Amino acid sequence: MTPSLGDFFPSQQKEDFAKNNIKRGTVIFNIYPGRKEKKGKRFVVIGISIPDDQVAVLVFNTEKPFVGNPKLEPLQILFNEAGRDYLDHECYLNCAHLDLISYKGLFNDIKENPSHILGSMSGTDLNNACTTASTSVVISSKHKVKFGLPSHKKP
Repeated sequence: MTPSLGDFFPSQQKEDFAKNNIKRGTVIFNIYPGRKEKKGKRFVVIGISIPDDQVAVLVFNTEKPFVGNPKLEPLQILFNEAGRDYLDHECYLNCAHLDLISYKGLFNDIKENPSHILGSMSGTDLNNACTTASTSVVISSKHKVKFGLPSHKKP
């Protein structure tokens, strides 16, 4: 296997990079446990709970899921690739469902594979995604509060 540029950085620098990039709005490419398919997915971080070792993410899909479902179809936001370096083509962000992944697992993956960080969403796009997700009937109120979705911000 050919080494990547990240292979030449000291361990502490890799750890700092991972820690500094697991934040709200970061778009990441990863294969993570719990998904049915074993291919990599792009997702955006929308919340973090380090004490619970959880990162809440919304997943990008090439095709629009839930077509015909009146409650879930409107929660799919179409993003085109123009002005979004983290996308190769237009796709849908599934704001109907949160995936929860391990902070430690994600940290270790980014530490070893810094190229999995694809970029950051603009504030407008992130706000739109979080506001849309906050209206989902699938995401529990507990998770909406825990991960600070707009209509459920803590005082």
